[in-house]
Amino acid sequence: MAFQKGLDKVQASAERSNSNYSGGSSRYIGWKAGQVKTIRFLTDGDEVVLTNLHEFVTCHDGTKRSFVCRAEIKQECPLCDDGAKKREVAYGIAVEREESKKDGKTVFVTKVEEAEVEEDGKTVTKVVPVVGILHQAPRNFWAGAGIYDAFEKRGTLLDRDYTITRRGAKLDTTYTAYAEDVSEMDLSKFDEFKPDLEELLTRQASKQYYDKFLYGIEETKDGDKPSSDSELTQEDLETIKAANVEVAATASSGDWD
Repeated sequence: MAFQKGLDKVQASAERSNSNYSGGSSRYIGWKAGQVKTIRFLTDGDEVVLTNLHEFVTCHDGTKRSFVCRAEIKQECPLCDDGAKKREVAYGIAVEREESKKDGKTVFVTKVEEAEVEEDGKTVTKVVPVVGILHQAPRNFWAGAGIYDAFEKRGTLLDRDYTITRRGAKLDTTYTAYAEDVSEMDLSKFDEFKPDLEELLTRQASKQYYDKFLYGIEETKDGDKPSSDSELTQEDLETIKAANVEVAATASSGDWD
């Protein structure tokens, strides 16, 4: 796999970044202008994945979609050939946290949601943690918010929560990350909810992905004949959300802290 890993790579990207090209916000865990969120990283600094994206590409059905540049997997990229812009984006995984009161003190607990899933032919409701993908630029988020510095100083991002504030919008967006106090937490209980970032990005760089969304061509099950698909309107990470819901069907509701 050709994807670069580690916040050292992300920091290097931030330092060399002088582009005014703006891409889309995170589709799984994102911040609106002025919004504050607390998260617990589930990928450490050396597990953050850096890649190049072609963003806001017009697909065959008129929708906009992001594509991982095929040069990332050492293949010829038709979007590069067409002169499409690309920018470096870093991916991580986190679980959302929220404030709660315990013995008169403010503490952070895992944010949960109810998910309806099919189980043995029946629709059941499960309580699952809000685990999501962070899809952010190195310059103003990973490096600019101080996350890189925190990892360099402590050697890990996993020992505490981070409260992150977004200020501004579009080209004027900045993030500030405040490191909360150290707190013990068993992060292994979230493993089944974590998507495989490299698998996700490899899929989004594949010829099949380009053919399906960019050109509306999809192979049949036997792989012999292509077919046109004009009903592809989901966002990039809908498949990841669906996958998490499927996994949730096997998870028990309960305490995540």
